Amino acid sequence: MSFGEIKTACQVRDNYAEVKEMSEQMVINITGMSCNHCKMAVEKAIKALAGVKEVQVDLQGGKATVIYDSATIDGEALKAVVRDAGYEVK
Repeated sequence: MSFGEIKTACQVRDNYAEVKEMSEQMVINITGMSCNHCKMAVEKAIKALAGVKEVQVDLQGGKATVIYDSATIDGEALKAVVRDAGYEVK
């Protein structure tokens, strides 16, 4: 491996660490979801937001776990989009 390749690999590693540090996880408690369609509607609404990296909606548990870029979006915006989709946030 050349010096240039090592330097590039280190830069990629450092950039990944920066991005990872900006990621946050939030659990949103949701009421009003009663079927798989509800689950998909919530997932789709949250995923449409810029900065959302991953969404997992638990229909039985009534919650959505969201990993997002806190430099791009905040928790209140995540909750607002769930409300806009027709569900209540606890």
